[in-house]
Amino acid sequence: MYIPYGRTLMTKEEMDLKYDVELPPRQPPTDEYMNIFRTKTIQDMRQFLRAGFAQVKETVLNTDCYHVFCVPSFLEEELLSHDEALAIPIKTRPKPPPKLSENAQALLAFMVSSCSSRRGYSETIMSWQVPALEHPLMRSGALSITAMQEQAQESRQQAQYSRQQFESLGPSVMATEPALREQLDIAEALVEKSQALVEESRQTLQQGFQNIARLQIEEVEQKLQEFDTNVRSKVTQRVEEFGHGIILQSNSIHACASNLEGSYVEMLMGFLPSDQKTQAMNGFDQHIGVTPLMLAASKIVDNTRDKQLQTCRLLLNLDANKDIVDASGMTALGRFRDSQRSSNDFCISMMPSRAGRDQDANEQHNQQMEALLMPSSGPTEADDTILEDDDPPDNEDDAVWDDFDDDDDDADTQAGQD
Repeated sequence: MYIPYGRTLMTKEEMDLKYDVELPPRQPPTDEYMNIFRTKTIQDMRQFLRAGFAQVKETVLNTDCYHVFCVPSFLEEELLSHDEALAIPIKTRPKPPPKLSENAQALLAFMVSSCSSRRGYSETIMSWQVPALEHPLMRSGALSITAMQEQAQESRQQAQYSRQQFESLGPSVMATEPALREQLDIAEALVEKSQALVEESRQTLQQGFQNIARLQIEEVEQKLQEFDTNVRSKVTQRVEEFGHGIILQSNSIHACASNLEGSYVEMLMGFLPSDQKTQAMNGFDQHIGVTPLMLAASKIVDNTRDKQLQTCRLLLNLDANKDIVDASGMTALGRFRDSQRSSNDFCISMMPSRAGRDQDANEQHNQQMEALLMPSSGPTEADDTILEDDDPPDNEDDAVWDDFDDDDDDADTQAGQD
């Protein structure tokens, strides 16, 4: 549910404060307007929290929107008191990080774009690594084989029924009807031939698909190899021109970890001297104050569970420290738990048909991630709070979640200025 705010909360006098009349159009809103707007938005949201709703925190990371959700069990709880509602922390959009230099920004944008392109190559390869009958290219053949299979099955059932009826007449009658017996034998033989034809067609289709898939995968893998070589070449040029410090300044390692592109993390780390690798792997980024491992662990995944696990293992092999805590007191383990809980709650509320899907695979993945990310001294209190309560640990001093622009219209205005 989207929190209704903006013009619905503001008086005409307050709306008149939105823009400085002396500035040109497409200007950002005034600080005075934003202070009023932010206060009223939070006040409106707390009424939903008091009624049992919970905040969808992920939506404020990259947008200016507030969303809340609930499931029936939430509404079974008693209405919170005014003070209890005020005590619930509300996450807002992180304040903009310190502005990167033009060169650092260019490297970051290049690596984010490269991660996206690499993911496209990987997804194309994965699309060919499916059973032949499930691939769109084989859809017509798969439908034909399914129809043949159904027809063969129906013929088999009819033959079996006819045989049973004939045998129920008794030996004396059966002995006097050799022609009927012969017809039954012929029908059953045809059924067996039909079944053999179905199986032969299935194998032919699968073999043909495997040949096509092999060629397609080889072609895409070759393109991916050339793409990765080009990425390395361009990063090398930037490092030679601006120095290896640009890698740390740009937060590119964090961006690649967030995209679960471990090979690019490893590549970037290779440009750094030994005395800077620990800082690169365990430093907080300038945006939301997390390490590369925390970003990889908090990635909400569906069909990329193995990739998340592999990336986190790679980061740990590169000396990522799983004992580091963020401003809210959570380790990478807590970040993982928080993302899983949010994803599950969102599915239950917004996409109930997906809730519980692949439960066994999810449980196995969760167990593996829990074991991998477990801090040396065990979970922090904040890590365990995620399992106990739907609300995150209270952290009123968390500067990471400072208030920022919270209006869709204002977001569009800001984007226009950018």
